[in-house]
Amino acid sequence: MSSNYIFDCVIIGDIFIDINIRLPTNEITKGGVTVCEEFIYTSGGISNIATALSLLGCKVAVIGKCGHDIFGNLFIRDIKKNKIISYIFRDYLPTGLLISLIDISAERSFIITRGANNNLNIKEVQEVLPRLKYRFFYSTGYSLTHSPQRDSIIHAMEIARRSAAITIFDPGSYNIIDKNYDYFIRALKFTNILSCNLEEARAITNAYELKDIILYLAKIVHTIIIRLGKKGCIVYNDGDSRFIPLQLKIRAKDTTGAGDAFTSALIYGLINGWNVYKSAYFANLFAAMKVTRMGARSFPSKKEIKTLLQKIDKYEG
Repeated sequence: MSSNYIFDCVIIGDIFIDINIRLPTNEITKGGVTVCEEFIYTSGGISNIATALSLLGCKVAVIGKCGHDIFGNLFIRDIKKNKIISYIFRDYLPTGLLISLIDISAERSFIITRGANNNLNIKEVQEVLPRLKYRFFYSTGYSLTHSPQRDSIIHAMEIARRSAAITIFDPGSYNIIDKNYDYFIRALKFTNILSCNLEEARAITNAYELKDIILYLAKIVHTIIIRLGKKGCIVYNDGDSRFIPLQLKIRAKDTTGAGDAFTSALIYGLINGWNVYKSAYFANLFAAMKVTRMGARSFPSKKEIKTLLQKIDKYEG
């Protein structure tokens, strides 16, 4: 493994192969057959944000663990194709698999088997991360559910924080926070920027109102972004709280990966020296365009990105 790279962002966490299934109704016929309208499969997990950042022209590296199987080979080939540098370890357990069921309202529910992800260990992190040079570091709460992986993620966040990188953390899903609460609080202590949705923010703080949520989180994290779906997002930064509306009319088809798309665009803006408000405005638009099509990695095309960036040039925030 070479340490001759200088990266805009290093991403650590889960390796998955995603199978996205669009259902014709909001229910599955138990004991019978449910015919789906549409499905796609692709690499997922850490490759979502990595691919988006690479598409946006950033230099990216990923750290994770997959199995010695066809899914692991598929993931590694995909990473290389998208010009992402990989520090991927192989394991006797199978590669993680995620099934995303998308109902007629475009809401998604996940069924996962974590496989090799859970076995990423501190020794492997220590072998790679201290030798890399990077400006931003991203991790997610999806990786905080099992040891040794969750201990390795916390250790990696600590290394990144000591290296003066800007650390970005996304909790991942509200229903895994309660069971792993201590790890989430530990992760927040090494976080510069928190990007989460409202349900996740409520689960972390045990508060309901936005003002109470922000008051709690601001004691731990310098910058907080709370995603509000089609409404936009709230950005709190060093005592200043602003609502950034989504100024784009869209018809959602699949919300799988919307959070990843948002955070990718947010990081891109910060990499390019934008303030957090302008970055969040771009993130709103980027994520909104993603949800109009199937798949976690159905990002805007380069032509669409160019149009969005022209719109961003006029933003005054």
